[in-house]
Amino acid sequence: MKLDDIHFHDAIIRRVTENTEEDSLSFEVDYPVDWEKNTYEQRVIIFWDVLNYEVHEGPFAGPPTLLEWSIVGTSNDREIVRLETSAGHRQLAFKKVELRNAT
Repeated sequence: MKLDDIHFHDAIIRRVTENTEEDSLSFEVDYPVDWEKNTYEQRVIIFWDVLNYEVHEGPFAGPPTLLEWSIVGTSNDREIVRLETSAGHRQLAFKKVELRNAT
């Protein structure tokens, strides 16, 4: 799966979990499945082979919402993505990404 296949805009971050054994980072989000009807469902965006996860956000009321993403470089065969949020931004290097239904 590619970043272009995931609709980040307006996904609400509920929790981010690091799995050190698998080098993965899971974003549990309320994912927009139908914008016109304002319908969201729980999904998990998983980044694999993650390095250098950084959070650059300030005080904000409520959970941050993802706004957009951009590739800002590469490092050790990984793409570096910057995730803009309503509270600032987050950045990480990864090799693979996928979107899953929440379990």
